[in-house]
Amino acid sequence: MKNILFLFMLLPFVCHAQKVTQINKNEICIEGDTILYFDAEGFSITEQAHSDSLKTHKYIISIIGTDEKPEIHLVYKYPKLETLMGKTLPLCTFSDINSKPVKIDEKDITVISFWDKHCGICIRELTVLDIIAEDYSNVHFVALT
Repeated sequence: MKNILFLFMLLPFVCHAQKVTQINKNEICIEGDTILYFDAEGFSITEQAHSDSLKTHKYIISIIGTDEKPEIHLVYKYPKLETLMGKTLPLCTFSDINSKPVKIDEKDITVISFWDKHCGICIRELTVLDIIAEDYSNVHFVALT
């Protein structure tokens, strides 16, 4: 019994874990022996360069590695998407809000906007597209969610 009690008393001294603390809404602090920082392309960077990159609001972080040697990687918040401007979309049919079929292969469709109802930027973009659609009545605007 004394041996078990002694082992429990030693347990806090032999266990080593990282402590992650949230400083404010946009900052966390990770305590560890060695922390490695990498940019979005996978190159090693300094802690200051990592911090400066996060302040641009273009990145989020991904933490990988071991407890002893964590690796903090910058990941693009909005990955670069391949543009389809000027390219032909695959032939398909969608339904609009009134359940009316919308064919993507129609010649009069000029602007297609893909959006999500939880995306604030997307909703603001749709508002702008509504204003533009009023000015260009000959252009067909379609927003798909």
